[in-house]
Amino acid sequence: MISFFRKSLSFTFAFFAIIFALSAIVQIMNGVIHVAIVMIIASIFAFIVHYLVKVKKKDGLSENY
Repeated sequence: MISFFRKSLSFTFAFFAIIFALSAIVQIMNGVIHVAIVMIIASIFAFIVHYLVKVKKKDGLSENY
């Protein structure tokens, strides 16, 4: 159950990172640089959370997905 929760949470944040990055590209094309900077920061944050959920081992067990 926890493994499924961690997989779904990891996928969710990876999806958010991709959406925020694509949104930043669209904002740069529209010329709205300050919104694009916020989207890039949000994308980096979402990717970091995705990495921590997927890789970090809280209970010392090695879980390979």
